[in-house]
Amino acid sequence: MERDMDRQQLLAAVAASWQALDGAIEGLDERALAEPNVVGPWSIVEVLGHVTAWEQQALRHIEQWPDVEPPTMVSGSTVDEYNAAEAERRRGWSLAEVRSEHHATRQRLRAAIEALSDADWNSTRAVGDRTRSLGDIVAGDLGGDGPGDHAAEHARQILAWRSAR
Repeated sequence: MERDMDRQQLLAAVAASWQALDGAIEGLDERALAEPNVVGPWSIVEVLGHVTAWEQQALRHIEQWPDVEPPTMVSGSTVDEYNAAEAERRRGWSLAEVRSEHHATRQRLRAAIEALSDADWNSTRAVGDRTRSLGDIVAGDLGGDGPGDHAAEHARQILAWRSAR
């Protein structure tokens, strides 16, 4: 699916998405953040790790782009495997560790997207049987219900959980 967003549009969408997630968890204590079954089986802490994992995937794509090899894509059934592996990797992490990784990743991602030229953002490469731009790939990594909307998608789920409590 083509995203057709320039870097500034994606950054604005991602910033709004981050703001929605931050607002959805604002005021929750550590116990509430660790409560299971907020989004599927996940706690809010696990959701933060999940969002961070996909932001790190976007960073990897940006960093891999200049290389000769095509970027490694996560799609289809491997999305569930990727999500499970990333959740397992963070199992046992403290809230402070998850938040630290989350905030550091946000900063690195914003800086990486801002540092790209328009030519880099729009450059294309064969990925599987398709030709895709770096911008399209990054927008997909950060997408939920729409490009850059991943964190906000989970924010809506958290708000629904909060309303039902």
